[in-house]
Amino acid sequence: MEFVKGQLFEPENDLPGGAYATHTDSLENKHDEQQENPQSQNSELFEQKVSDVNQFNISRTYDQSHHLPALETMKTEAASNGSDECNRNDSSPAVNLLAANECNAQQVNSWKIDRGVLIPLPHGRETDKAAYAHVIKEGNAEILFPKKNEVFYNPVQEFNRDLTCAVISQFSKLNYDTQCMASLVDDHAVFAPGVRLESGVTIFEGLSASGLRSIRFALEIPGIKTVLCNDMSYDAVENIKQNITHNRVENIVQPSQSDAAAYMYSYASKREAEKFDVIDLDPYGSPAIFLDAAVQAIKNGGLLCVTCTDTAVLCGNGAETCFAKYGGMSLRAKFCHEMALRLLLNSLESHANHYSRYIVPLVSISADFYIRVFVRVYTSAKDVKNSASKRALVFSCTGCESFHLLHMGKSLVNDSDQ
Repeated sequence: MEFVKGQLFEPENDLPGGAYATHTDSLENKHDEQQENPQSQNSELFEQKVSDVNQFNISRTYDQSHHLPALETMKTEAASNGSDECNRNDSSPAVNLLAANECNAQQVNSWKIDRGVLIPLPHGRETDKAAYAHVIKEGNAEILFPKKNEVFYNPVQEFNRDLTCAVISQFSKLNYDTQCMASLVDDHAVFAPGVRLESGVTIFEGLSASGLRSIRFALEIPGIKTVLCNDMSYDAVENIKQNITHNRVENIVQPSQSDAAAYMYSYASKREAEKFDVIDLDPYGSPAIFLDAAVQAIKNGGLLCVTCTDTAVLCGNGAETCFAKYGGMSLRAKFCHEMALRLLLNSLESHANHYSRYIVPLVSISADFYIRVFVRVYTSAKDVKNSASKRALVFSCTGCESFHLLHMGKSLVNDSDQ
């Protein structure tokens, strides 16, 4: 059995595109102009930075729940502590701004663009990278790996992560536009990467390993409320916590140590508003054991992203194993990769149908050694009845490799439905 009907990006379900303008660009230009003469520009630069911090109320160096103290109080503290203030590991960015303003020109030049805000880098704030075997930079994230090979990382799937960030960004934009039309968004809300949006999307990554994907979500996708970064391994979760702190995304990314299927099942009985907007499953091997929980833990209209790396099974090497995992027989044919995608879609549809839900495929790809699908999950007992018309048996000639489809059902439109 396989999925034989459905378009990629159906017109009524297209995710809108769009470019995002961030505050970072203007600050970078301003910073380049002022860097030639930092001492003469200290006062103006400091006032601009404090204004920016107040405007965005965000920074990777402090918790959003902390409010900036009064400027006069900071001046008094800085004056009493002298120029050594710049070496403090203070949680208040405004104090750091003032401290850097009191320091010499060399220290003042240690600025960094951070979530659209220009901030100084105090001494001792950066993570000691020498304690780690590898430091991987991918997208906007920087991931630390321990000396022992305890945490899994696959550089080949960078394209997978890039594509996922692009698709979820468009989904988040669609969600934000919908909420704006319904007047559910605060007038002072900032829709930008790295900024927590209370009315934004919630993302669950069930098998995170180093946490690279979740951290990239937080740094590159706008309109996120929370990213739950989960893994069952204790060593992986400890590495996730270190990487979250290193990338300063504690306000968005939350680590979790749990079995992914069990955790998603715990959300199956929750109210619709408490379920996840996006679920990302990228296991090592088959995702079959997670699909039943995933289709229950996601919101109506949510985005489900699934990767399969057992393409040998899906492409004809082990038809019995494929039937046991995905509910369909794979064939060795020229169209084996497309059939692998349709077998996965068929499995997702079957699991969803158990709970009066169905899927709408958005993007389906076969690349390198894996396949990847992005589908939206909807709830409708009426539309689930059309599921049989989306499936068929495939008869393939062993000689010329021509094939014929025998549909499991056909949808008919009654006069009463028109």
